[in-house]
Amino acid sequence: MDIYPTTVNEFSALGQIYEWWNITSVRVLYVWEDMENNRMLLWMIDRQREKILAIIPRHLVPGYRNMNLKGNVFSVQHFQVDEYYLDNPMYQQYKICTSDKAIMINHTTTFTRLASDFASGYPLYPIVSTVTTVAQDHTNKRRLVDVVGRIVWGNRIRQLRSFELILQDETGNVTKLLLYNVPANLMIKVIVATYNKSILYVSCMKLVHNNLGNLLVSTVLTDFDVEPQMYEADRIRARY
Repeated sequence: MDIYPTTVNEFSALGQIYEWWNITSVRVLYVWEDMENNRMLLWMIDRQREKILAIIPRHLVPGYRNMNLKGNVFSVQHFQVDEYYLDNPMYQQYKICTSDKAIMINHTTTFTRLASDFASGYPLYPIVSTVTTVAQDHTNKRRLVDVVGRIVWGNRIRQLRSFELILQDETGNVTKLLLYNVPANLMIKVIVATYNKSILYVSCMKLVHNNLGNLLVSTVLTDFDVEPQMYEADRIRARY
């Protein structure tokens, strides 16, 4: 059945989830091999920067390990979309995606890498939470979030190769961020960004609810970028 939804939202609204589907283009943001559940998870975004998960079962994982998926743009053919209310992918009990549907990879699914001239104009980042949203979240729901903000204060915890940072958005609201076990090759990057009060994009952070103020805590999935070229960062630049 050759139907080509073009956005994640179209897949999220599907009623006939057990049909076979194709999607014209997605960028793979992150790849995580979930050893505990014997599967691989892909975070992917569409042109509108909406995020969706793809789940690769255990017996197919070896074929995807060396495919150079992260960061590249693909057309994905012949897969099913399923709901996972009873098997919600988690990282340490934190929900990793807000959608309750996922792309289910099977042995007939193919990933076709798109040409570099097409990929060069494709979004690099998902839609992210604002610092205000994080600071004012009182749902107590455990989830991973992506956020962007300007570093207005920072402290290096040397013995843990870690940083405690305060991020601010364009409204002036702030939230605390803890980056643990930063790789040695990225330590200088964070130090310079803190000194320059740069805008920082961070992904896959635990949203930890606290009566003294919510905070964000890094995970092994966390990635970050300094001075990202994205709409949310442009708003902060325009304000400060």
